[in-house]
Amino acid sequence: MKEVFPYHIVVDQEFHIIQFGKKLPDLIGKATILLNRHIEDYLEIKRPVLGSWDWAVLHKLEDQTFFLESICNSGTKLAKLKANIVHLSSDPKQVMFVISPDVKNVAELHAMRLTMSDLPLHSFQRDAVFLGEHMCSEVRSAHKLDKLSKKLFNERNLSNTLLYSMLPKDVAELLRTGKTFEPQHHENVTLFFSDVVGFTEMSAELAPWEVIDMLNTLYTLMDYLAAKFNLYKVETIGDAYMCCSGLPKEDEKHAENVANFALSVKRCVSLVKSPLTGQPIRLRMGMHTGSCMSGVVGSLTPHYCLFGDMVNTTSRHESTCEPNKVQASSITFGRLNHFSEDSDHYNWTPRGLVNMKGKGKMFTYWLDSGSESNPFVGPGPMEKLVKEVEEFLATKTWKKRSYFVQRKTSSAASTTFTTLEGGNYQLMVNDDEVPDFEDQD
Repeated sequence: MKEVFPYHIVVDQEFHIIQFGKKLPDLIGKATILLNRHIEDYLEIKRPVLGSWDWAVLHKLEDQTFFLESICNSGTKLAKLKANIVHLSSDPKQVMFVISPDVKNVAELHAMRLTMSDLPLHSFQRDAVFLGEHMCSEVRSAHKLDKLSKKLFNERNLSNTLLYSMLPKDVAELLRTGKTFEPQHHENVTLFFSDVVGFTEMSAELAPWEVIDMLNTLYTLMDYLAAKFNLYKVETIGDAYMCCSGLPKEDEKHAENVANFALSVKRCVSLVKSPLTGQPIRLRMGMHTGSCMSGVVGSLTPHYCLFGDMVNTTSRHESTCEPNKVQASSITFGRLNHFSEDSDHYNWTPRGLVNMKGKGKMFTYWLDSGSESNPFVGPGPMEKLVKEVEEFLATKTWKKRSYFVQRKTSSAASTTFTTLEGGNYQLMVNDDEVPDFEDQD
């Protein structure tokens, strides 16, 4: 009986142990003799809640399974068990509790320092452990798949965000399916060009990372304003910024959108300082309204481009502009001043005829400012916009680079390194031999 039921306990009417299985002491952590000891000293009924060992209650559980916990001398719970009641004879004075470990998988089995061979043969415990292990494996697999699915979803969103920042969404979806984007004609478009005054001198005098940081700040500012006024950013080439309104989706307010954008850039560009002089940078800005073509060129790195005389004309308005001014063509002026419901929203100054390369003389206007009636770039709204952009730029963390060179001396030559403002360095060498040195970020 001790072999067939290795974890059983037989008690008398007073719950004193009169027999037990040979593996029970190891399971409950008792190396002492269990005979003639009260079962309450070693096992505690956890479920159902009975309060104490009582025959009146236990008789009601004869056809049920109840759960036990072993107790050591210090009160620490050692093992979780489950048991059933079996009457050995018609005499109720001897009752056997058929006990087995309460485990659901291999991990719980190992935690109790048991193996599958330790489980009793008379019960279905082994099948239960196998089933529990299978269920745990399925749960782990489902959890892993869920994590991979979320990661894939996030990666797809990131790739879509990057793709849509390079191409219009409709164009990107078309190219993704392997189709060709047919060139489109856009009748009513207003285009904006700008470049940085003195950028060539800056590039010659400044370190590359200083130029990149300055342009990054400027373009972040302009991107924020372009999104605010519903403009599509076409591209940036060096210090040149190109955006438009009226494509890829038509917009009746295309001229108004670009005009508001140009005035806001003109005012907010003072927040960007030149690393060469420490003064606010200056821009030349030009805008023109007309028709153009759009299409995707290239197969290795497809690029969404605009074509047409309008693009060249807008570029000429930018290149012949004066610093910190917005030069608009007569067509844009006419649309805003004569064919728009917002004709009183802008203040203009005629510039007159300007000789433009390949175009001859063209009559242009200075777009000076927004009028009091302009709800977007009027005097009041403009001040709020400047504060908004300033707060936005303050949330950006720009990379600060500083380069250091280790000081190294030798008998033949001595080298001294001094870090200067802006990340530049000065190298002073004594003797004709120049020792090696390392750049550290």
